[in-house]
Amino acid sequence: MSAGDDAREDACRDYLSSLEDLTYNSKPHINMLTILAEENVQFAKDIGVLIEAQIAKAAAAEKLPVLYLMDSIVKMSGETILLHLPKT
Repeated sequence: MSAGDDAREDACRDYLSSLEDLTYNSKPHINMLTILAEENVQFAKDIGVLIEAQIAKAAAAEKLPVLYLMDSIVKMSGETILLHLPKT
């Protein structure tokens, strides 16, 4: 396994762990996840997949914070991350 693969796995594992904790509307948590997404823009496709999966599996009451996260990512990074997100 290459160093790039290790970095990708670490970034995705860390992001998923924090994303799973986003169960209510927490501005500091959303900001932290937005910053993590920006810092790991090279893994934007993977992060996008994680966010999509979280929206799909979250209970109805827990979907809105994840949608707020998506909104924050797009507002903070504009096209940089948007261009890397999955098209699904």
